[in-house]
Amino acid sequence: MSEKRGVRFNIIDFLIIVAVLASLFVIIFRGTIIDFIGKVIYTEEATVTVKIQNLDAEQIDMINTDDTLYWNGELFGTVEDVKFTNSRTVTLNDGGDYPIFVDTIDSEHFEVDCTVKVRGAFFDDGFHLSGSYYLGVGKVLELYSDSFYCSAIITSIA
Repeated sequence: MSEKRGVRFNIIDFLIIVAVLASLFVIIFRGTIIDFIGKVIYTEEATVTVKIQNLDAEQIDMINTDDTLYWNGELFGTVEDVKFTNSRTVTLNDGGDYPIFVDTIDSEHFEVDCTVKVRGAFFDDGFHLSGSYYLGVGKVLELYSDSFYCSAIITSIA
């Protein structure tokens, strides 16, 4: 007669169960805890001022407070304040032996100073938007919203 053998639990079964549980723990840990820690670290708010130059009169109505701006396909921030000024141009007048540079106001073009509230973190080397993109004074950004696209230069970060 054949004798029924019971299921025996051995060390190899134990190691397989431990490996499966460890891999599940790693997947859950990296997928949730790391993202949560990243969101906690990069939640400092900063105010970034950008200057947009040479906008036509028709374009200045496209930039408004509370607009959401994007950069590199990601959220950049929300516009808090917008200030418009006429663009200034420097022209060269013939002054005989010595050329004369004349600073004039261009009434057809405008410069815009936008104050934008952004989220990120301050590190030793500067401010990092969302923890990965470095922002510094003088950096040129290609910003866009639902209504416009422009090149802007960062003039201050606070």
